[in-house]
Amino acid sequence: LQELNTLKNLAEDPLNTLKKVAEDPWSFLRQWKADHPDSKVIGCAGVYVPEEVIHAAGMLPIVLPEGEKTAEAASSWMAMSTVCDPVRTLVGAGVQGDLSLLDGLVFVDLCPSLREASQVLGKRAAEVKWQKMLAFPAVMNRRSARPYFYQELLDFRSTVEEWAGREITVRAL
Repeated sequence: LQELNTLKNLAEDPLNTLKKVAEDPWSFLRQWKADHPDSKVIGCAGVYVPEEVIHAAGMLPIVLPEGEKTAEAASSWMAMSTVCDPVRTLVGAGVQGDLSLLDGLVFVDLCPSLREASQVLGKRAAEVKWQKMLAFPAVMNRRSARPYFYQELLDFRSTVEEWAGREITVRAL
């Protein structure tokens, strides 16, 4: 019985941690930065950021959280009628200064709203030291798309290596 309780506690502890992170991701990030002062944190704006490359460079990739409070803060910086919640939240976090916790930010060029957000944040969120726009082909089944995308990923890897100050090895990936 004691072994079952121990296993239950081990299983619940990570779940409780994830619950706390989900409830207040910015507080978690503040604590993580305090615990790892020499590590870089890279915000990922867009669902297709290759987080593995960032992680392999020894940095922490963070998919930026959504929230009503930060979305409202963005309204004075962007025309909101056609902008989705994740982009509103991203701009709002920049306006409120939450992005100061990040050492860098990667955007995926998927839509006009994300492109606009990268421009707004480039002007407004000066505390973000490094930004990268990662371009994806709009249609992957074209003959030119795959070589283009492959080169884009190689360029991304090189840019991340330069920013991290270390080589990304195949083993690290």
